[in-house]
Amino acid sequence: MDVEYFRDDVETLIACLGTWGAVAMFRLRQGDQEWEFLVPGSPTWDEVHQGIYRNMHEYRQVDPAALPSNLPLFPEIPKGPFPKREDYVLPATPILASSYPALTTFLRRRNGTITVVVMLLEDRYETSFGDGEFLYFSNAFFSDENAQRYVERCQSEWDEPQRAWYRFHTRALTIALRNEEIVFPDFKLAMFDHYSPIAVLQALEAQQQRIGDG
Repeated sequence: MDVEYFRDDVETLIACLGTWGAVAMFRLRQGDQEWEFLVPGSPTWDEVHQGIYRNMHEYRQVDPAALPSNLPLFPEIPKGPFPKREDYVLPATPILASSYPALTTFLRRRNGTITVVVMLLEDRYETSFGDGEFLYFSNAFFSDENAQRYVERCQSEWDEPQRAWYRFHTRALTIALRNEEIVFPDFKLAMFDHYSPIAVLQALEAQQQRIGDG
């Protein structure tokens, strides 16, 4: 099996088994006696994988012939199944509807299910020259029109470098009310998405509260 080795500036060694680490990725920190298996799709795996294959300045490839002869053997590769990326950001306990009263009222008026627009922001300078491609939560809206107004307002407030480098991405997210709990029946993270449904709920609750206060 093909194995590629990479090292960062603090002498952490990464071993990628298979093409682009498709079979497994292991990490060996300086002073460690055993390789650490990086769980596929985990935040750590994502950070390291992007550092190697998306922004190649963070890690440098190492010739296997230059490695010490006494490196520990790779452990057996766990078979899984492994958590999905969504499992790392979904709350471990149910989300009670009572925690978001204004949003819950809105849901009840719409038969318990809505689809909202999630706005993710990309710093394309960071994507091009930084540590990887990350789309972070910016805001969420009940309609495409409100989302577009938000984009226009942001762009009008940005300076020229921000307008050149910042870019919004939109995602649709279904929110449902079931047995007095809020759930996300179709929640799925795209490859570079980094946001949690809780952040969406908090943004929407704040918007509904402002409407109620007005």
